[in-house]
Amino acid sequence: MVDLKIPIGVEARMSTLSNDSEIVSYAGPALRKRSAFIVKQAERYVEQTLRSQPKVLDIGCGLGSISLAMGQKGYKVVGVDMDPNTVSFCNKRNQLPNIDFKVGDGENLDLGDTFDIVIASEVLEHSPHPESVIRSMSKHLRENGIGLLSVPNGYCPWELVVSRCIQKSKLGRLLYGSTKAYMALTGSKVPFYSMNVDCFHVWFFSFDKLERMLIRNGFKLILVCHSDLGILPEWSSFQPLKRIECSLADIVPRRLAGGWLVVIRKN
Repeated sequence: MVDLKIPIGVEARMSTLSNDSEIVSYAGPALRKRSAFIVKQAERYVEQTLRSQPKVLDIGCGLGSISLAMGQKGYKVVGVDMDPNTVSFCNKRNQLPNIDFKVGDGENLDLGDTFDIVIASEVLEHSPHPESVIRSMSKHLRENGIGLLSVPNGYCPWELVVSRCIQKSKLGRLLYGSTKAYMALTGSKVPFYSMNVDCFHVWFFSFDKLERMLIRNGFKLILVCHSDLGILPEWSSFQPLKRIECSLADIVPRRLAGGWLVVIRKN
């Protein structure tokens, strides 16, 4: 995730929340669909390769939900995020010895290791240099490994209206930095992705732009699915409609999807 200024009070809020082992981040229908896709593709890879304990790298791991889901499968997981408060929160959540959360820059990552599965879920749109993240994925991906991406459509209604406008306003910072606001909207005391409430979208991808970037960096696309339509927010009150939206996304043309779920391999 992008290393932006952390507002005063966020570290204290993170510390207070982390002391409660029952507190987890809210997961709306689109978030659950993305996580389920990533876990399913990882399981399929394990079945095909017969690897008993694959090594997984989760770049821009955020609050660690996908890393934790992978770790619960018995996979050996490294979750990396640029925000120290977020990584600290992940380490306090983690109860598994096969998961390691650490601070690291996805654009310049060098762990001196390779992995069977490399994940970048909802990361590229936050990075000032998304192509550098793709190169980090390539550097850390072993031969015949797979990369798993989720990327929002930068031209869906939510990205056009919210991510380009409200997220960069004071209203956006107040919304995503307020525990009371999150309790009202989701019933959770923590944000969706990160403890860094100033982590905004700085890139807006069309599918063609995303595909060209992947191919330019030596990847081929193996599978592309759709997450949602990018119309409604992930808040609790919209869950029934958001579930319908996620289902409809499976049948619309690619350019109308709100986001893409992608499996890639190195050429």
